[in-house]
Order: sequence, then structure tokens, then C-alpha cells
Amino acid sequence: MPVTYESAVSKLLALGHELLSNRKFDLDHMRRLAEALGNPQRRLQCVLIAGTNGKGSTAAAAVASSGTSNCKREGTTSRRA
Repeated sequence: MPVTYESAVSKLLALGHELLSNRKFDLDHMRRLAEALGNPQRRLQCVLIAGTNGKGSTAAAAVASSGTSNCKREGTTSRRA
């Protein structure tokens, strides 16, 4: 069953008030959250490259290392004013 925006929000809201605590959200917590949401990251076939510097060379390396001609390559950029 595909995850819809509404079902994802509903699952997140059902988790309670975790953000109000002083608990650290480390990688283990993020893994448990992803598991509670049905691991949607396993169905995605994309790469998001974000940051200040090096996005172009990182994207070029990602495309070069994809190793397949079936890989769809798209790119968008946005600049903050």
C-alpha cells in the first residue's frame, strides 16, 4: 500500500510528543521512525544533494558511479535570494 501524505502525517502525529522531550534524535531514533512509517526510503530511487559547496561535483560523481544506462538523470537547482 503506498504511503500518502495524509497517512504519513497521521502516523507522525500518533507518535506523541517526542519533540517536547530533551531526548536526542540520533540515527537509531531515525531508523525506528522510518520503520514505524513502513521504511518509505527503501522505495525511493533518487539522490538528494544539498549543501553550500560541491553539489555539482558530487552530482557528477553520483551519475558516474550509477553504473547503468537505465539511470534517469535529472537536476534542479534553486538559489536563495
